[in-house]
Amino acid sequence: MTGLQQERPIARIDYLSSAGMVGERCYHYDYEKFLNRVKEDNYYGTPMEITVFRDEHGKTIPLDFMMELDPLPQGFHIEEYKEESTMGTIQQITTDELCKMHDKEGLILQGCGGDLQEWLDGINEMFTEEGLLLNGTHFSKVYAFSYGELTNLLFPFTEDVDLNIGRLSIWRLKTHQAFGGTWLSDYVENNLGGFVHENNDPIQAEPIPTPQKRQAKHKDEMER
Repeated sequence: MTGLQQERPIARIDYLSSAGMVGERCYHYDYEKFLNRVKEDNYYGTPMEITVFRDEHGKTIPLDFMMELDPLPQGFHIEEYKEESTMGTIQQITTDELCKMHDKEGLILQGCGGDLQEWLDGINEMFTEEGLLLNGTHFSKVYAFSYGELTNLLFPFTEDVDLNIGRLSIWRLKTHQAFGGTWLSDYVENNLGGFVHENNDPIQAEPIPTPQKRQAKHKDEMER
């Protein structure tokens, strides 16, 4: 087991941000490469959590490497491997980076505690079941950021995501108390002082329209 390339991962390393959130998730299929990576990252004091997977016989890779790690990783887990969702990835950003997204629009969910990957997978699944995501599309990349004591997720509206904006708008209003859903443009304007140029000067142009405004504009154009 330790010398062969596995068809499924033997372990996972979750790299943590300064806020303690998972910023990058790396799966390993080769024992020696995994071991070298863990020891190197541990040597440089990289914040991380390690998860080791059981195989179909309930066995794991040798765990004695943990005795050699100093300091110990922030977390260690042994789990049954199950196919991870390929629906998307999460990128950590700052509020400063958020304020520079003046050419984007999206949905922000506030107070996303726990495993952010589970949030991403759960929202993709929920939106698909409720007809908010169409034609088999999903959010393939979302952004996580912290503001105050909250961890938030931005689901950007990109060309590869086919959304029923009308239904999404209704869902956002109905679930606002639970998810704190708001549009990116509204969030930046109301909480962060508005979008900025690369030189950090506030953008004076009209803010990006929300999905409701875009729908109204489209309706007006169709009626002309």
